[in-house]
Amino acid sequence: MPKAAKKPCAFPGCGVLVEYNKRYCFAHKYYESDRQAESNRAYDRNRPERHRFYHSHEWQKIRQRFLARHPLCEMCLRDNRISAAVIADHIVEISDGGSPTDPANLQALCVFHHNQKTAAERKKRC
Repeated sequence: MPKAAKKPCAFPGCGVLVEYNKRYCFAHKYYESDRQAESNRAYDRNRPERHRFYHSHEWQKIRQRFLARHPLCEMCLRDNRISAAVIADHIVEISDGGSPTDPANLQALCVFHHNQKTAAERKKRC
């Protein structure tokens, strides 16, 4: 038995009915992801040059190697908690003169602590 009534495809002008938990019909299912990908590309084109470093093959290798060697969030460990690190964060930001590739300038952080650190740094600048 269906959980909810079908609804029209969200693509403009398309009236094909789709399941309640879908947004687009089969013909338009890639529309949203393609639109989002183009939006991301446009956003990246307008970002400063220093941000392009994070998409480089060199950074991806450094980040992967660093997180393999430091799998736990350093700030969580200081608080006697165990949490997986998912971000290789620059201790001294690149824009502040920190080395982009030196492992001594990196720390392993979880998303919570990375966001907390970034917000504090932005607050200092204002």
